[in-house]
Amino acid sequence: MAADTITKNNMLLELNELKAKIEALEREGRIAKEKLANGEVLQRAMFDAMPDPAWIKDAEGRFLMVNNPWLQFMGLQRKDCVGKTAFDIFPRDEAQQLHTEDLKVLTTGKRIRMQEVRKNAEGKDVWFETVKGPLRMEEGEVIGTMGIARDISSHKSALLSLNRLNRALKTLVKCNEALMRAEDEMNLLDDICRIIVENDAYRLAWVGYKENDAAKTVRPVALAGYDEGYTRTLNITWADTERGRGPTGTALREGVPCCMKDIRNDPSFTPWRDEALERGYLSTLALPLISGTEVFGALNVYASDPDIFDKQEVNLLVQLANELAYGIMSLRSAAEHRRVAGALARSENILSEAQAITHLGSWEYDMEKDEEYRSAEFFHILGLPSQETGLAHDSVFDYIHPDDKANVLNRLTEALERGRPYEVEYRIIRPDGVERIIHVQGRILEEKDGKKTKFIGTALDVTERKMLEEKQEQLAMLVENSTDFICIAALTGEVTYINSAGLRMTGLADLDEARRSRLSDFAAKEDNQVFEGILREILRNGCWSGEFRLCNLATGIVFPVELTGFLIASVQTGEPIALATISRDTTERKRHENALRHSEARFRSLVETTSDWIWEIDENSTYTYVSPKIRDLLGYEAEDVVGKTPFDFMHPEDAQRMAEKFNTIKAERKSFSGVENVNISKDGNLVTIETNGVPIFDVEGRFCGYRGIDRDVTARKKLEQQYLHAQKMEAVGQLAGGIAHDFNNILTAMTGFLYLLSERIADEKGKHFVDQVKTLTEKATELTESLLMFSRKREQTFLPEAIDLNIVIKRSGNMLKRLIGENIEFRSQLHEGPLPVTVVPNQIEQVLMNLATNARDAMLDGGILKISTEAIEIDGSFIRKHGYGEPGRYALISVADNGTGMDEKTLAKVFEPFYTTKELGKGTGLGLSTAYGIIKQHSGYITAASELGKGTTFRIYLPLTEAWNRVPIKGPPY
Repeated sequence: MAADTITKNNMLLELNELKAKIEALEREGRIAKEKLANGEVLQRAMFDAMPDPAWIKDAEGRFLMVNNPWLQFMGLQRKDCVGKTAFDIFPRDEAQQLHTEDLKVLTTGKRIRMQEVRKNAEGKDVWFETVKGPLRMEEGEVIGTMGIARDISSHKSALLSLNRLNRALKTLVKCNEALMRAEDEMNLLDDICRIIVENDAYRLAWVGYKENDAAKTVRPVALAGYDEGYTRTLNITWADTERGRGPTGTALREGVPCCMKDIRNDPSFTPWRDEALERGYLSTLALPLISGTEVFGALNVYASDPDIFDKQEVNLLVQLANELAYGIMSLRSAAEHRRVAGALARSENILSEAQAITHLGSWEYDMEKDEEYRSAEFFHILGLPSQETGLAHDSVFDYIHPDDKANVLNRLTEALERGRPYEVEYRIIRPDGVERIIHVQGRILEEKDGKKTKFIGTALDVTERKMLEEKQEQLAMLVENSTDFICIAALTGEVTYINSAGLRMTGLADLDEARRSRLSDFAAKEDNQVFEGILREILRNGCWSGEFRLCNLATGIVFPVELTGFLIASVQTGEPIALATISRDTTERKRHENALRHSEARFRSLVETTSDWIWEIDENSTYTYVSPKIRDLLGYEAEDVVGKTPFDFMHPEDAQRMAEKFNTIKAERKSFSGVENVNISKDGNLVTIETNGVPIFDVEGRFCGYRGIDRDVTARKKLEQQYLHAQKMEAVGQLAGGIAHDFNNILTAMTGFLYLLSERIADEKGKHFVDQVKTLTEKATELTESLLMFSRKREQTFLPEAIDLNIVIKRSGNMLKRLIGENIEFRSQLHEGPLPVTVVPNQIEQVLMNLATNARDAMLDGGILKISTEAIEIDGSFIRKHGYGEPGRYALISVADNGTGMDEKTLAKVFEPFYTTKELGKGTGLGLSTAYGIIKQHSGYITAASELGKGTTFRIYLPLTEAWNRVPIKGPPY
């Protein structure tokens, strides 16, 4: 029965132990799960912090992770996509394309890069540059795919805007040519509309004239492009009503351009929206046609894309509309001129006389009655209402510009008194303040008897003609003085005109020499056939643009140009009649581009090779650029840092202090330098950084952030601390040495007197007391010897020898075991090979004894003392990290215990003489300071690392030597 009870008790004990182990395993499992969950949360947070859409899929194409930018762009929730494939989320065609791309990455294991257009959650097209790559295990196995997409819509939009601007400039040039060729108003309007649609790729262009009827209707007069009856259904008015508040009515009523960026959403386009959308119109621009201060029509342009008209393009189209209005009014003036001329040709006397001088307005001055009669047109030219009788109640001199009156009067006097022909141009100022220019011709009528009775003449308003002539002169001057090479040639290639810049670039003497050349003569010889192909393409497609090389015929020098070629069409037939080329010398630009590339390469090389970390932050203190040196300073990659702030990497105690300090600096837009802060590297080390920065401003003076340089000063700070510590130790040593020297003199005298005294005392009790004093004096002498050795006022015999350090450790083992006692376990782990060093063996043994004694006193309840040796390399990175050392190979002795340990305050003073934490009478405080002096004497280093409750580790670094004594050390067998 007793045996059964014992067995039962044993089973219960084992069961309890098993339960305890199970509970421990469950606790460890929960802790592991929490750590895993925390890691996943941190990973997902970092993934979501990426500014660009990103995702991760497994090998079957199921989404494992998607970040918030991806979900926002797609308009999805995480539950809608995680764990699903593209076929579960997107239309089949799109999903199949994504699947094909994923297969390519999975099978090749290589990244792919592409540009693509995707619609965001609002249905808007967004251009992305997408990079997809393999997701690998640590062994290299591809287990899925990952991708990131960067929005490049602004870049694409800029390119599109530049292309449209170039087309708009070409359109303007061709429309100006049409204006110069125009002879009929309706033909001109048709040509302008056609050029706009063909060159700028607009959907529709049409011109409408406003009517001055009661309904204020708008009458379409010309169109080109895709219309399908659209303009017939418009029913537009320029009145301030619903059908007059669209772009055309607004432009006519207010006299300013009216742009509708999105027909689909603009309420003012409601009356015409359905018809417009049916024909693919998504945006429109209406431009008023103005003559003087009067708006008489509108040029309307429709595009198949929304928000297509940018500011520069609108400005060019406004210029086109202004020139079109001027051309229309010029044609009307010419037509009116022809009409009046025909009427005058059919009239009697005055009209027949005026036919020879082709005028528009006419006048007749009756010299006998002193009365002047004007035609209705002349009243109109003067800005006056016409009179039914034609009788004028004022003088033309009332309207002549003050600066022109003297000249007009002189011409009139010469005509009346000397019979000279009367022809003069002068400026008039109409009652409404408008200034016009008129060309006046006149003659005197005489009776048969020679009596002068009438003075008749014509007045032609030549304001528009003068403006056109001035513009033509300006255009000719622009072409002639252009720095670009402008050339016109026959369709067969024979040159008919070259401007001055072209003569200079080609090395030709004059235009006559140029007219004996062909266009292909100006091409570099090796590119001659290529140029002939370009000319054929111009003849076939109407235009060509690109880079080419021309040759100076006089010097033979070949130079690069940007060349644009196009056809010039006949005004009457519209058929091509000539070739035109515009070439811009890009030699200087190419040189600057090369210089810029070299400069950027030098700067990039400087940034990437400097030992300092260069950075930029925006106005929100977020990194926008970091140089690759961040990897050497903190262990992070540049892409890990961009998007974060400097305070994210600082020690928590420094982060708040530096954030407050930097906010003050940033508010004042000041530069700063020498600002020190402590950062935490990727591997957890503390790194002291010295930061310098300057504010950044854009071209308009707006603050954009800071640019600066960070330098790792950790090693410098440690050297400074070591230097201060060395100074302190030297001062303490000097003090200790001085005291010990004086005290030693006193002890010497005391010892002498004690020996004399011992000779004079006969009783045993007195001799006992003298012997006790002698013992104490000897101990004091040993103490002063240690002090003098520490201060180096007394040099020990220093005869080092090259030996294996492991032998010294082995020979000291038994002695150290006896020294520390039986309750402390002694362990040693020595380097497998020899560690040759040049030392005084008994001094190294003394150091080990001092360290073992301290370890024993720190482990009163028992523990472990471990001594290990190894070979290490001290290099630049070691010195920067630890703040001490000379480069080279060293033997490292580590003496570690698991005793009570020391706090930071105690650790900082551990090598100072007389400093001890032991009870009074149990230590002199010279053991570690003596060890420090011995190791320094051997050109080595000794350091201490400790933590309360976790023990202490002393590390001794001794330089390795090449020549050493393999003979065992002679000495007492400990």
